Amino acid sequence: MSDRRDREIKDALAYVAAYKDLRPWLIPVAECDPLVQRVYASIDRGLGHSHKRHAAMGDDTLYRRRVAYSEDPAQTQQRQRMMGFDGVRHDRQHLCGPETTRIHDAAAFAAAFMGVSEHLAGRRALDTAAHGGRIPSPVRIPISDLLGPDGHRWCSGFALAGDWAEALYVRKSLTWARWTGADLTDVLRPSVEQIPTFENGHVVVRLVPNSQTDAGGQQICTMTPEPLRLPTGEVRMEVTDRMWLYDKDFPFATILNFMETYLHPEIRYDNFTYLIRRVAIDAPDDSELATFKSEFSQLLAGDDMMLYPPALRVAAGYEDEGDDRQFLSRLWRKLYPLEQPPLRTADPGR
Repeated sequence: MSDRRDREIKDALAYVAAYKDLRPWLIPVAECDPLVQRVYASIDRGLGHSHKRHAAMGDDTLYRRRVAYSEDPAQTQQRQRMMGFDGVRHDRQHLCGPETTRIHDAAAFAAAFMGVSEHLAGRRALDTAAHGGRIPSPVRIPISDLLGPDGHRWCSGFALAGDWAEALYVRKSLTWARWTGADLTDVLRPSVEQIPTFENGHVVVRLVPNSQTDAGGQQICTMTPEPLRLPTGEVRMEVTDRMWLYDKDFPFATILNFMETYLHPEIRYDNFTYLIRRVAIDAPDDSELATFKSEFSQLLAGDDMMLYPPALRVAAGYEDEGDDRQFLSRLWRKLYPLEQPPLRTADPGR
């Protein structure tokens, strides 16, 4: 076992040295302990991208610009990054939610990453078989469980200021203007604020199947620290604590968890095809999918009194649609193309 470990460490050191100039997220690791380099090399060869967008690469400017202009830190070509091209899926526009966070120390990030696999909730999710497109909901683990009582000091991030729906619209308009080469003189820019503290916060771990086969388990797709959301009377801040991830009695918890698992901006390009597959299979024992469709139909029918106003937008991170109904209607057509969407009960003649 010692010989194998020594070979893996030697291989990792060679990997980081060979690729750090081409893959800048490896630069902060080059002078770290060999064990840290081993973790990064392993992640870099896998499907995840948390080390590219949520770790130690670069300074705060990269991350402030990510949330303000949808510029992907993982995009190594500066012009393409400024144009909004994704750094992982190079033919697509980069997606970013209303905030971006990271563990800004390479050794701390590696410790947190390994800690997820040792944590009971993390291990349970990682060992879940990728059966018929089923992916576990994101795992929410206290930062202190992974990095100790002072672990929050290694976390930082930025968020859009003000009303997130309005800020996302402003950002989308700016991104489109930059994309088309329009005059930016009078185009509004979104305001960005630094997240003040991550004390008592959590790390949200999003998963992607190891393979297309049912035999494979899961691996970490992305891992983001999130601050504690204290009740302030402002619905946006309370709901974005993602209560549906840990309170299964939260209104519409199933559909919100599906949004987090398959459509959230951090994983949409990786996981949405699995949702299409899961819906197409419609396995008889998939009771969770049945609940998802039931809640989906309920919302489209207009029975949304119990849905917290920003919850769906926060969980799915949608930007192109003006409201929940537009988003849900378009999603229904993608998932259930042979079925008419439920009519609103208030509009029975439509």
